[in-house]
Amino acid sequence: MSNTDRIRQAQRAYDQAAARSKELGRIHDRADDALTAGKTSQVKVWKAWQDFLASVEVMNAAKSALDQAKAGR
Repeated sequence: MSNTDRIRQAQRAYDQAAARSKELGRIHDRADDALTAGKTSQVKVWKAWQDFLASVEVMNAAKSALDQAKAGR
C-alpha cells in the first residue's frame, strides 16, 4: 500500500471517528437535558457519557494514525 493510500485510509477512519464522537456528544447532551427535566435516570446519562469518552479515545487513536501516515511512518 502506498503512503498516499495509507493517508486516505487514515483520513477516512479519522473522519468516521470524529462524526461518531460528535453524534455521541449530542446524545449525551440530550440525555443530560432529559435528566434535568426528570425524564431519564442518572445511569442513562452516565452510560451516554462513557460512550462519548470511548469515542473520543477512538478518534484520538485515528488522529495519531493519520499524523503518522502523513509523516511517512
